[in-house]
Amino acid sequence: MVRSYGAVDYAHYSTEVFQDIHVMIIIGFGFLMTFLKRYGFSAVSLNLLLSSVTLQVAILVDGIARSRGDYIKLNILTLMDAEFACATVLISFGAVLGKASATQLVLAVLLEIPSWVINKYIGVEVLGVVDLGGSILVHVFGAYFGLGMSKMLSRRVPAMDHDQEGSTYHSDIFSMIGTTFLWVFWPSFNAVLGTERGAGRAVINTYLALAAAVVAAFVTSAWKNEPKHKAQTQGTNTRPKPKAQTQGPNTRPKHKVQTQGLNTRPKHKTQTQGPNPRPKHKAQTQAQAPALVYCTLAGSITAGTGGSRHEIWTIYFKTDNEKMVARSNRANVHNPCPESDGWKLYPHIPHASHLILHIHPSYTSHFNHIPHTSAASFPCRRNKWEMVHVQNATLAGGVAVGAVADLMLQPWGALILGFLSGLLSTLGYMDLQPMLAKRLGLHDTCGVNNLHGMPGLLSGIVSVGMALLASETIYGKDLYLQYPMMAPAGNTSALLELTEELPDAAAGSARTSAQQALCQGLALLLSMLLAGVTGAVTGFLLTCGRTCESPRREHLFADDTWWEVPDADVVLEADRSGRDSGKLFSIQVPPRVETGERKGM
Repeated sequence: MVRSYGAVDYAHYSTEVFQDIHVMIIIGFGFLMTFLKRYGFSAVSLNLLLSSVTLQVAILVDGIARSRGDYIKLNILTLMDAEFACATVLISFGAVLGKASATQLVLAVLLEIPSWVINKYIGVEVLGVVDLGGSILVHVFGAYFGLGMSKMLSRRVPAMDHDQEGSTYHSDIFSMIGTTFLWVFWPSFNAVLGTERGAGRAVINTYLALAAAVVAAFVTSAWKNEPKHKAQTQGTNTRPKPKAQTQGPNTRPKHKVQTQGLNTRPKHKTQTQGPNPRPKHKAQTQAQAPALVYCTLAGSITAGTGGSRHEIWTIYFKTDNEKMVARSNRANVHNPCPESDGWKLYPHIPHASHLILHIHPSYTSHFNHIPHTSAASFPCRRNKWEMVHVQNATLAGGVAVGAVADLMLQPWGALILGFLSGLLSTLGYMDLQPMLAKRLGLHDTCGVNNLHGMPGLLSGIVSVGMALLASETIYGKDLYLQYPMMAPAGNTSALLELTEELPDAAAGSARTSAQQALCQGLALLLSMLLAGVTGAVTGFLLTCGRTCESPRREHLFADDTWWEVPDADVVLEADRSGRDSGKLFSIQVPPRVETGERKGM
């Protein structure tokens, strides 16, 4: 992926590292896409199907491009390149997950692989791009090819706000399995094509970037994710029921809504008095306390009668004319106040960001520099994490470090790059993706732009800066192994001197660091533009004709259109009736045959 194929030594490649990447492709990508609640069969199975098709097509197309009329050579590097092609296709698959049929996806592979091979040939052989982990040639290309295809597919069948496009508790757990496999094996993915020295740096930089991305994803998810207020209702099926009250010959039934809980509006109760009756409002609601949270405070309390003592306060709330009141719990901070007199603990109130504490006038507070007043505001946020951020943004560090994984990035540089990628990916899921869907109509099922697109662009930009700084002062003679195009040209005395000191060096183009940086930027721009255009063309072709007609809207994000899905009700009924319901072992006990003697007893 990084160097010309003729300059690669295959000695340090092993089947163990190849197996790491194979696990990432089949298990990692496959289970990562199982988050959809009704599309688990298709996510895992189509991932396997597309990987198998891509493996064969990539070996054939890439082999023809490199053979130049000769035999297609198969070796471990050929399989590595085929795995990189599989990763590209599966990234594109994530953008159209649940919106395309199997026929459309297979045809998309046949169109995407030639485009990817062309882009890789220009990037590696012509521009000499340094992209060890494929951030430019794999992640950026795959992401924007998929987005272009998704945009064209959505013209025929819009997928916005679909009922089936959601996750469940168990589907998110299965998706997290894919995340953990990808996270563990990502260093192998980034280091497999590196030189013997560069591969060690790639493993270190990738692990550090991944660890920093995890921290950034958790911090950003909790920081940006505002608490969601949920209505608290009592009972089920609390819809208004009509209650007819016949008063006179021409009266209509009147609706009387009885609701309990928070966030309810006043209801109208019509009473016909005279010729022009007017509705009277009668609110049947409980007063809702303003922005509250549960807090425990420790500090000094000064009573109005004099004297002070150290005391721990546990804050409760009580609905009392829509005011918050605090109550001291000196005996045991975890001992709840009795609820019979109206005191409530935190689990009974909605999330909020501030606590309004009203202290009894006979006390003054000295809590952590709080002003001496009867009302104080304590900032105490109770935000929660989103599983989609943990499933995806934690992997962004591996993408962001890919193009510079084997370079002299330094540990602090890998940590900063990983943290920035985790922050960027999480913000993409929270802010950018909804904005693109609303303004551009760009539907991205898995959020590949957030996990692969933007971190890949970040990696490409950093690779431009690293190329500008590259010199023999930093790398020594290894500079010409990391940047082969910066090596002296062929048939020159400089090349002879270099090969005497560094036998693995090959002839290059005698580029300067500025020229190499320009080629890095051109490769990034080319990958993004070529992927977007070819992806849009592929999506347009897939919606033409009846051979590969797109699924209808009611069939999106659902397995039962393509698979024999077991019905939960049928299985349950089979269990109840004693029939075999697909258990691994089915033990049948024959009926007891009563003998004549036992009958007599």
